Amino acid sequence: MQKSGPVLHPVAVRYRPRVPEEVLLRHIRASLASGVRVLKPQAERREALIIAAGGPSLLDKLDDLRATAAAGARILGVNEVPHLLIRHGIQPWAAAHVGPVDLTLASLGTPLPGVRYFIASTCPPAVLERLKDHDARLWHPDLGPGTDAVYARAGRPGEGMIAGGPTVTLFCLALGTYLGFRTMHLYGGDSSFRPGEAVHAYDSVSDAHGYDDLLVTCDGHSFTTTPELLGQALRFPGLRKRLASRGASLSVHGEGLLPTREKLRRATGHEPPVLTAGVANSDGVIEFEAELF
Repeated sequence: MQKSGPVLHPVAVRYRPRVPEEVLLRHIRASLASGVRVLKPQAERREALIIAAGGPSLLDKLDDLRATAAAGARILGVNEVPHLLIRHGIQPWAAAHVGPVDLTLASLGTPLPGVRYFIASTCPPAVLERLKDHDARLWHPDLGPGTDAVYARAGRPGEGMIAGGPTVTLFCLALGTYLGFRTMHLYGGDSSFRPGEAVHAYDSVSDAHGYDDLLVTCDGHSFTTTPELLGQALRFPGLRKRLASRGASLSVHGEGLLPTREKLRRATGHEPPVLTAGVANSDGVIEFEAELF
């Protein structure tokens, strides 16, 4: 008799703050006092925007990025991606950072000439200080329930917020529509990594801290991921729908959990569930905890 495999259940991710609220408030207050120009909604743009995230498949698509940039598309790289692109002879238009932790400064590295920096007001003050002689714009991330109260305590009304989280990649997609782009492409948004290999396409400053590996399946395809990357894949469909309601089209390129799920959705018309084995709650769902961006 053939043995049955483990029982698989749907997954969910709940989030905890990366820093205490008082630390976040200090960052926001310092950002508001910095004098850096605050980003405003922009008119519709004709060119395409490429969001270059740090998933391993980004390295497989550099020729595509080079070609689309040559055709007039703008490239917005997250975290250390702009440095990777420069090393491969590709000039990014902009970079984005959102993390409220010291690793964000290390991720920023030495500012790159000719690159515009979109810096969330949640970032440590040292980030804007390092960019004082560079082209920087400040933006305000929507942190979910309680955002208005946080910004009110910081001395600013909770308006003009950009909602996209819980990762910098998802925020950048929402940021794209705020900047006026209506045609967007996501590269390197894998939301998973190859077993035994690096989590990122580059040597990330965050890799040294290690990850909680998870094994999940989607329509029979297996993926190694982390709670944070899993949450990104689960939140993406809702964001895609919201961007579409604003007239934005979004194409996903590469490999991994998120791109595979998108391919299956386009083929079947349905969002395929993400499943894993383990102890489920009373609703039959296995929950994981992740840090917010």
